[in-house]
Amino acid sequence: MAIYNQTPSPPGILIADKDEQLFSIYTKFFNRRGNTVYLAVGGESAIQRYHDHSTEIALVIIEIQMPGMDGLTLRHAIKTLDPQLPVIAVSIVDEYNTAFSDNSRLNEEFNEIIRKPFHPDILHKIVDQYL
Repeated sequence: MAIYNQTPSPPGILIADKDEQLFSIYTKFFNRRGNTVYLAVGGESAIQRYHDHSTEIALVIIEIQMPGMDGLTLRHAIKTLDPQLPVIAVSIVDEYNTAFSDNSRLNEEFNEIIRKPFHPDILHKIVDQYL
């Protein structure tokens, strides 16, 4: 009788952002944690990446302020595909400043919202809650 020890693969994380310069930071951070990272520039690309890797993706991180399909629209598209998938928003506080209030729509739409710039420990702690 053969015994197979199948180690589960680490959860994948889909990251959608407009700033490709942040991708190397995200990739290094999550690779050190053992996660697979799926990167997408913009909302449309993120939906395609999700379709390509939906069985591996356990968490989505979305920049709210993206050209074309913004983060909120992307969140709705992702939640239509998988209502249980945790979605975390990240954004610089500027024109969305009032959107971060305790009673805002964004706080109801996303599992968490992280304001840029943020310390990696904050990201680590929040991601650990969902993976």
